[in-house]
Amino acid sequence: MNLRRKSRATPGLDTTSTADISFMLLIFFLVTTSMYDARGLTGQLPPDDEGKDKQELLADRNGLLTLSLDAAGGLTVNEKTSDVAAAQAAMEEFIASRGKNHLLIIEVEPLCPYDNYFALQQRISQAYNAVRDNKAREVYGQGFASLSAEQQENIRAQFPRRMAEDLSEEDTK
Repeated sequence: MNLRRKSRATPGLDTTSTADISFMLLIFFLVTTSMYDARGLTGQLPPDDEGKDKQELLADRNGLLTLSLDAAGGLTVNEKTSDVAAAQAAMEEFIASRGKNHLLIIEVEPLCPYDNYFALQQRISQAYNAVRDNKAREVYGQGFASLSAEQQENIRAQFPRRMAEDLSEEDTK
């Protein structure tokens, strides 16, 4: 008797639908995943004024608040050394007292660190938000974010965001 075993073939898996399933899972995850919406500071860069005559801005000196950042990142408010928290408080008081008749002038030396510039911009936004929120609570009895669009526009009209960046001739060369 011959006791030789027959060799058996290993059964294979049917993988024809694997690609279809992978593709459907990929589409499912792409459709259901929310994409991160990065938000930053809103602003508009000034237009290219090269070759155009520059107009001088006429403003009341009492309606100006000058914020200066030097190359080391130091901050001065109307030529007095300050930190960003104190500058924010000064901006809030200034904007609230002047209403529409204010202008924030930002002077930045070219070698100033970006982090300091963006920290100042953030504090300016926070100052405007605080002033508008305080006025909304005073007039409407609720925070600015809770107001209707018309009420928010009314508060924004009373405290518009008015800023100018000052570049000296030395900075543009």
